[in-house]
Amino acid sequence: MKPKEFKETVDAGKTCFKDIGAAANLAFTKHPSGTYVYMDVINGIYVTVDTIQVETDNEILGWAGDVPVLTIKTEEWFA
Repeated sequence: MKPKEFKETVDAGKTCFKDIGAAANLAFTKHPSGTYVYMDVINGIYVTVDTIQVETDNEILGWAGDVPVLTIKTEEWFA
């Protein structure tokens, strides 16, 4: 998925997923409060960011306030 499509999909209220094998799935969604949440449920990792932006042809950058805290390579994600 291209970063622009990834952002538009999440902003439309859908969840994006990345299948990393049989052991785990990663997810990224927009919370009803307006923040975004990256979820790695199997490993107990959750990252909440205030905004996301398209950074390159294959990257989304997530910001907490004015600090970049999350980079997602979007090629292997799907909705």
